[in-house]
Amino acid sequence: MTVDVGIGSLADRIVAKLEEQTGRDDITLAAVPFTKGGVRVVALGEDSRALTSAGAAATTAEGSPLVVHGPRFIENMIGSSSPSMDEQNRAIFSLSLTEDGAAFMLGALEGAPTARIVGAIYDLEYVGLVPAYDLEIEIDFKSSYEYVRSLFTLGTLFFKAEVDNVVENLKREQH
Repeated sequence: MTVDVGIGSLADRIVAKLEEQTGRDDITLAAVPFTKGGVRVVALGEDSRALTSAGAAATTAEGSPLVVHGPRFIENMIGSSSPSMDEQNRAIFSLSLTEDGAAFMLGALEGAPTARIVGAIYDLEYVGLVPAYDLEIEIDFKSSYEYVRSLFTLGTLFFKAEVDNVVENLKREQH
């Protein structure tokens, strides 16, 4: 069974709720600039972190095991441990179900198609405040204009890769 998780539809639901509460239809949300993070999936009594060799002995903050052993519905979970880090934060997991696990999953989905049998747990970090920089830049626009104009009048093509060279030449010639 393949599970594709993400938080993209969450933004749509938040916008709809805000529009309903405020009566406005011009609400726009900006994505949080996540810098790093992880995601794991919990399904049918198993935790993807506990099924890895590094997480085999993993415990909760209280010291109890991540997975309480009982009937096994999942043989193995593989997938991404890091989300896409864009506004969707998608991750894909593959679950190898036992015969009992497949029967349980099918029964649950047939009985309650909106049941939440699989959960994703995200651990994301972002930069809230960054230090301000105090910069002062002085540009002699006339000299800069003349320099770049001389490149064009010589019939030279100007590519993005040449910008660094132009800046270095301007520094060297003290423009």
